[in-house]
Amino acid sequence: MNSRNALKGSLFWLSLLLSQLVINFFYQTTYPLIFTGAALALGLAGLTIWSASRISGSVVPVKLMVVAGVSAFMYAQALDVAYSLAFAPMGNRFDMPIEVLVFGVLFWVFAVVARTFIFRPQQEQ
Repeated sequence: MNSRNALKGSLFWLSLLLSQLVINFFYQTTYPLIFTGAALALGLAGLTIWSASRISGSVVPVKLMVVAGVSAFMYAQALDVAYSLAFAPMGNRFDMPIEVLVFGVLFWVFAVVARTFIFRPQQEQ
């Protein structure tokens, strides 16, 4: 990996982290939940992006939507656990279908951008 690709990759991950922090700042009720939500979203976005570089064949965007949707469900369930552990006050959470839709689209967009501009699919030998 040359320095130009390393810089592009670093800027991409930094923009992903900052976007998750901003989204969770306006979404969560306390600072521990802001950082927990951002860390969960960053990890699941990383999983979706990693999957995007391995998906091949036809209908890649559809397959990637399925991966992003599963990641969004995982995010919603992990936030439920984080809320239970933190005893967060009620309110300031979307209903689960809206939450899954919003974060599924967000994960999908970042994975498509990463697949298109930064991390190319691996070529079989």
